Amino acid sequence: MNIKKRVLCVDDDFMSQKILKALLSAGGVDVVIAENGESALELVNKEAIDLIFMDALMPGISGFEACKILKSTEQHKHIPVIMLTGLSSSDSERMSKEAGADGWLEKPIDKKRLTEKLDTHLKKELR
Repeated sequence: MNIKKRVLCVDDDFMSQKILKALLSAGGVDVVIAENGESALELVNKEAIDLIFMDALMPGISGFEACKILKSTEQHKHIPVIMLTGLSSSDSERMSKEAGADGWLEKPIDKKRLTEKLDTHLKKELR
């Protein structure tokens, strides 16, 4: 039996949530949505998550801060986190690395780059 991988998408923007869910669902992964850093941290304690795409800048706990928290715990540090950001490339890369993220993507999200990140971190093809 083929078990679907579960991907958590964290973004405070409803349209970004819809786009991410549509792109990732087309690839056969189970997509779970969280609207902010706080709910993402709660969710990973309740459900098995294989990969996280997280908006960097959100109200409350930012994506960068939520990533730092996840990566500091023994239970969750293995979960790959890809930051989603509208910041400049150099800022995105630096801040993502400082947060412990496994990578980053610039917004607006490019389907090809999203697919590459999904393939890299789940070893699965998005068709």
